[in-house]
Amino acid sequence: MSCLGNYCIKQMKPSPIIFVSLGPGNPELMTLGCYHQLQQADVIVCPSTANKEGEFTSKAAEIITAMGIEKQKLYKFHVPMQRKREAALAAYKECADEIAAMHKKGLKITVAVEGDISIYASTQTIAEYLEDAGLTVEMTAGIPSFIAAAAAMAHPLVMGTGSLIVTTDIEQIRHNIERGLQHGSSIVCMKIKSYENEIKEYLSAPGSYECFYYEFLGMGDKEFTTSDKSEIMARSFPYFSSMIIYNPYQSEHNK
Repeated sequence: MSCLGNYCIKQMKPSPIIFVSLGPGNPELMTLGCYHQLQQADVIVCPSTANKEGEFTSKAAEIITAMGIEKQKLYKFHVPMQRKREAALAAYKECADEIAAMHKKGLKITVAVEGDISIYASTQTIAEYLEDAGLTVEMTAGIPSFIAAAAAMAHPLVMGTGSLIVTTDIEQIRHNIERGLQHGSSIVCMKIKSYENEIKEYLSAPGSYECFYYEFLGMGDKEFTTSDKSEIMARSFPYFSSMIIYNPYQSEHNK
């Protein structure tokens, strides 16, 4: 509160910048809390990428507008899809600077995140830049793709005394498979496009565990899921692809 003579003005606390997790792709799997955050925002920041034809598309924007949120709220920023991180980091820094400038004007800002902000979300880098600049960041939870995948395959991810591993590291996957997966355990293999050959080499080996492959989960006609290893071997993995390797749980009645 600031005072001048006999007059005092209550200073409004700046609104936090909220990172909203949209879920795996199906708009109906967005949480009610996330939907309300989007409704209340003045600006919704969405990542976009270039397709093979060089056109910029934003899955986040598609999910948001499918829920009836006004297109006028959307602010899209381009993320270069390159193995070298320098270009992406520069894009995130530029986006963070734009967000900071809009926030300074008193606008309520949300940043849209596909999946969940806590699970391998590249937009987490933007949050770090904003926090480094002294801005307050809040995060709203969403449904990660592997939770939706477990529902799609109608099989538990983890049961009994089993364990759940979520990783993008092929060496960690190999280590846990060689050690042996306990009944009721699963390995969620994310970003598998980057180690496609190694995954297919594992699947072709005798005695490999059960698996569930999914790509573009929740994205309408693009969605593809299978537990057939021959079908997985025949596919070229896109960017939005992951796989769950699991050893089925043995309950007392089916031992």
